[in-house]
Amino acid sequence: MLGSVFARLAVLVLSATAFGISDVRAEFPERPVQIILPYDAGANVDLVTRGILNVLSKELGQPAVVVNQPGASTVLGAVAVKNARPDGYTIGMLVVTTLAVVPNTRSVPFTSADFDYICQVYEAPSAVIVAKDSPFKSFADMVAFARENPAKFLYGSPGPGSFNHISFAALLGMQNLKGTHAPLSGNPAVYQAMGRGELVANLDSAATVRNYDNVKALMVLSKERIKFLPDVPSSGELNINFESPVWGGFLAPKGLPTAVKAKLESACKAAVTSDEYARAMERFSTIPKYRTGSDFSAYVEAERARYRKITDELGLSPK
Repeated sequence: MLGSVFARLAVLVLSATAFGISDVRAEFPERPVQIILPYDAGANVDLVTRGILNVLSKELGQPAVVVNQPGASTVLGAVAVKNARPDGYTIGMLVVTTLAVVPNTRSVPFTSADFDYICQVYEAPSAVIVAKDSPFKSFADMVAFARENPAKFLYGSPGPGSFNHISFAALLGMQNLKGTHAPLSGNPAVYQAMGRGELVANLDSAATVRNYDNVKALMVLSKERIKFLPDVPSSGELNINFESPVWGGFLAPKGLPTAVKAKLESACKAAVTSDEYARAMERFSTIPKYRTGSDFSAYVEAERARYRKITDELGLSPK
């Protein structure tokens, strides 16, 4: 009796092998891949992410779709990525604020060990931004005003402890200046307040200057001028030793299967280095920047250490 059972099992196994169904696992991906984005629709990071969707979808063979999940200075989106199933169908576009800045200003429910790094996608210099009708013609003009009117120097950001807040506070500190930080509910609110004359300045991605008609840049925080704002001086040429790039890349919840991670990494590299993505980024004044998953992870750790030094100096690190 027992022998006949084993015999029938052996026949089934041989039959399955003969018909090519011994491996029932389908090749990843079988369905759309969602990208969690910790920003509102229409934010610059949202535009940059959507700019890569078409070519990334082609490389994956399935649609890549954005799921906007803003909140808590990008922490909610990061937690959603961390808690997703590690099957490759949910990844995140996480950025400098999420990975390098906020963890140095308060306790967050995630660490680098909670993610598999796929690749870096973009990088762009930031800029000191004022209202288009501001009387300041140069960064020196703004510095002079801040020095003479510290109580009136209000600078905005989309939230306390955000990249915008910490980077601008650090820049002011280098100039021995102080101002009043005015956190608002997001970048659109910041630029609306600037348009009403309620804020003096802001620090944000240089790309923002082309996204809003009511602002202008006084200085780009980079070694050299950038082609998107050729008339705006760089911090390097003004002998200000401070750069503050914005950047982002794809991460996944920790524990991706090896083949799935390899597929995502391959698709990401092909997408970021494609001519189609480069053309899309031209429209958004942003620079495609590819780093492998391991190189991106190392870069994030270096940036986190750099911002830790800044928040320590500003007295903004958690006790």
